[in-house]
Amino acid sequence: HNPMALVRRAASFEGGTHDESRATAPSKDNSIEWIVPIQGLSGPVWEQRHKPHLTLPKNATLPVALMVLDPTTFPTRSKAMRAIRQKHIFVEKNGTQKLGKADTRVFPLNVLKKQHRWQASTGYSDLNYAKPARVSLPLLYEDEDMAIVNKPSGMICHSHSKGGYNNNSVLRVAPHVLKQPNKSTIGALERPSLVHRLDAPTSGCLVLAKTRRAAINLSEQFASRKVKKVYIALLQGGLMEKHGCIDSPIDEKPAVTEWNVIRHIPSTKSPLTLVEFRPRHGRRHQLRRHASEVLECPIVGDDLYGSTMGKKLLLCATEIQLYHPVDKDKIIRAKVELPNSFTSYMEREEARYAKYEHWMLERGGIRVLVAMCNVFQSMNKRRK
Repeated sequence: HNPMALVRRAASFEGGTHDESRATAPSKDNSIEWIVPIQGLSGPVWEQRHKPHLTLPKNATLPVALMVLDPTTFPTRSKAMRAIRQKHIFVEKNGTQKLGKADTRVFPLNVLKKQHRWQASTGYSDLNYAKPARVSLPLLYEDEDMAIVNKPSGMICHSHSKGGYNNNSVLRVAPHVLKQPNKSTIGALERPSLVHRLDAPTSGCLVLAKTRRAAINLSEQFASRKVKKVYIALLQGGLMEKHGCIDSPIDEKPAVTEWNVIRHIPSTKSPLTLVEFRPRHGRRHQLRRHASEVLECPIVGDDLYGSTMGKKLLLCATEIQLYHPVDKDKIIRAKVELPNSFTSYMEREEARYAKYEHWMLERGGIRVLVAMCNVFQSMNKRRK
């Protein structure tokens, strides 16, 4: 071909892999090539730009090269920078292919390649930030339309009070964990979307939508109360009844919660009760307020509503059941085990109570012996 002319064609090379920030080399079926003319970017290609009065040496930075070689796709520098940040641009020099960066210099006969990576084994392909360190978001269920994750305690769902995404939010971590929908998926979202919320200190099942149709359908299921949710909580206080139903409005809106006692745990400070909650509504702090204000047994660790025990809120969304947003007859169930914070706290309190009970028995035994000795002494004195 004529080296002076711009060449744009589908790539026909075997792409390899490299270690540059999760980016993959272009494949045969979805990449495009640009070959820099032998005279560089100061030749006829540059003269056809919108600013022909500017002069440019034969080599330039990658964003400028993209604007010169393909002004239709990259009419502005911001468009070119966006493709570079999304790790779509590769530069081949002397047979060596590397991921393009903003400061990469492009020379004559270099080959620029662009790839749209629609699929990824793990994580969305166009992320321009790294996964937050030391953050885990276990996956419970996933398909092309939706996903259910196990949110750990302490992770916020949306953002902090000042706005913006927190480094530890579900919306920021989820794109690194979930698979990006296929290109053929109808209405695929750029990022996973939350369908409902969990308080930051609450752990357990959390539903996300990956397509528009799933987001709409799942939101309607939550609004019409078709979704069945189960929570487990450790209450500070002893409940005399084994089960019950709370019908107490919150902020002048209906709020109904069914509860069942699982077991009682002795403690030196206050009796503890492990309870299963099944809320029919999803009001703000519904379970926490019903436990504290109606049952008069706040959840352990909930200092906002009167708990004086524990440093961590012991409330977990252990189970959720809903209909698949696309296959309406398919029921999706997800269930998680109680976190270690529950079992460790209950075992610790039981061990303390057992030790205290043993000490009281020993102390009571000594008192009985002392009392018996006093009785014998008084009897001997009377005999004398």
